[in-house]
Amino acid sequence: VFAFGEWFVGGTDNDPAMSQFANTSGMSLLDFRFANAVRNLYTNLSASMTDFYNVLKATENDYEEVSDQVTFIDNHDMKRFSTIVNGNQTAVHQAYALLLTSRGVPNLYYGSEQYAQGEDDPANRGDMTSFDQNSVAYQVISKLAPLRKSNQGLAYGNTQERWINQDVLVFERKFGDHVALVAVNKNQSRSYQITGAHTDLPDGKYSDKLDGILGGSELVVSSSGTVQDFELSPGEVAVWTFEGKGQELNLADVDTS
Repeated sequence: VFAFGEWFVGGTDNDPAMSQFANTSGMSLLDFRFANAVRNLYTNLSASMTDFYNVLKATENDYEEVSDQVTFIDNHDMKRFSTIVNGNQTAVHQAYALLLTSRGVPNLYYGSEQYAQGEDDPANRGDMTSFDQNSVAYQVISKLAPLRKSNQGLAYGNTQERWINQDVLVFERKFGDHVALVAVNKNQSRSYQITGAHTDLPDGKYSDKLDGILGGSELVVSSSGTVQDFELSPGEVAVWTFEGKGQELNLADVDTS
């Protein structure tokens, strides 16, 4: 049985008692540090992709099993994500992309894929009056959620930054021979030329796993692991993956005491 609980924190700094509970109780926690980092990224003009990435790396150190912590962007105790970004659908799409390609166990709160809005409880728990499977947010989820099952890098891999600035994060997840490279440009008015990036993706050409719905296109990787320069357009998100042999769990190495 996978059990998780709620230890509410209001920021991205570590509460030592919280991480100790997660590390010693046998119960995972809702990862408020992750959620607050994503929400801050799209509501605070001074928040950068470096700030978000630093939270990912800090939690790797603080949680013994960071892949078991439950990540989210919305829940029953917080204003709806679509509300805090003033209905900015690009921000919603990007937040879901980050949620579904980052470490942890993603938790989806009903209605957010329909851009539901709501202030504090009980306004954040309203009825769903419709359900559109053609919404872009729904499509992002429908493409990335199954990908976590087929690519062990997304489910269990470590996280490595491959290119970063104030607005852009290109990061890689890897587990065994499974690799996923993710590129996000949170700036909706400026494009960036991505140069000099490297990856563990084998050489070849890779199509965007989001099928271009967030602007992504083909990626070319050389035999040396160098990524061919490409432009990341305003608000673009792209995901490229390679599914190799994966990595088997050796039960002899598991402490079952």
